[in-house]
Amino acid sequence: LNANAGLPWPPIISYTPSWISKVISEDPQWRIAFLHTMGHEIGHRDHEPKPRYSLSKTPSAKTLFVNYVRECRCDFYGMEFMRIEYPQYTREDIILAKEKEANEIAKFADNTKGTNSTHPNWSFRLDLLKKYNCFDKTVIQRIATETHFADQQYIDELIVKALFEY
Repeated sequence: LNANAGLPWPPIISYTPSWISKVISEDPQWRIAFLHTMGHEIGHRDHEPKPRYSLSKTPSAKTLFVNYVRECRCDFYGMEFMRIEYPQYTREDIILAKEKEANEIAKFADNTKGTNSTHPNWSFRLDLLKKYNCFDKTVIQRIATETHFADQQYIDELIVKALFEY
């Protein structure tokens, strides 16, 4: 189960075929998970901070911090997308659906629990969605702590770049 906002042009979001059987299933949680994923990917198109890439097996704390802010920001963007476009679904409905998606993805993952230089693990992402109602400087500070990134001046700069209007 994957999706990708890709390059800025053409403005296409692609989804892996594995989503098809989930979305057409009789389980409404898959529809909710897919709709949230749509919102997440749209978030990647909304003035997000530029990603950082690392060829190292141990990326820097700054690389992890920036990339994790991007991904977590889009998780919250997806929540806002759902709140506005699909108000019939509660936060709890969405979180349960994302937990189901995370569990499905975990079946095919290796022992890294989904953590890599561009995406934090699902456990951390879901924890943020459960504990915080909106993406704000508190969430960004929590990501800095998680990634062991301590350059407060840069953290403050990214806070200004990463926040979006609700």
